[in-house]
Amino acid sequence: MDREQAVQDLELISRVLDGTRRRVDPQMFHAIVWGTIVLVWYPLMSWFERSGDRRAELVVSIAAIAGGSVLSAFLGWRSGRRPRLPAANAHLARRVGALTAIFIATGILLSMAVPSLVQGGERFIPHVWGLLYALMLMTLGVVYSGECFFCGLPSLIGTIVALRFPSEAGFILGPAMGLGCIVAGVIAERRVARLRLESVAGGDEPSLGAGVRAD
Repeated sequence: MDREQAVQDLELISRVLDGTRRRVDPQMFHAIVWGTIVLVWYPLMSWFERSGDRRAELVVSIAAIAGGSVLSAFLGWRSGRRPRLPAANAHLARRVGALTAIFIATGILLSMAVPSLVQGGERFIPHVWGLLYALMLMTLGVVYSGECFFCGLPSLIGTIVALRFPSEAGFILGPAMGLGCIVAGVIAERRVARLRLESVAGGDEPSLGAGVRAD
């Protein structure tokens, strides 16, 4: 009887720890924004490159990067004004944010370095981002939620396939990266919404004046 009780206690502790680990706002709306952009942008890039329309390729790239950056920054600012989850795991949230920032910064650096150091290297910039998106989502799957790991697999597979067909990279990586990010983002945002409803039901929602962020 004591052994059975011990097993039940361990299961309860495991569920509590898992709930605490997941009580974090990873702000995965960024993944939805950039996943949607990549889903449209990358196929268009391949289409314009195939037709030789460099001007359209440049205009679409600038619009995609600028539009995505502005929207992502606005949503991040709005979310940062007031924590969406009371008593959230702020430590894990900061680590998730730091991991994402490292991958994005690495991608920006490689996007400048690859075409500068390798002749014709610009053809492989989508591959660089495909690999980084895959690693980012798979890492989030380890530290945050397992669903993100599986959402990163299409980007990894798409990157490998696109190496064989570099001229079709946008058509391959756009859906692979975009849909993976969108699905991961929707799952995370639904979890945050559910936890917010549970907080409201439990009376944990802070007052309107409580705008101080947890450190």
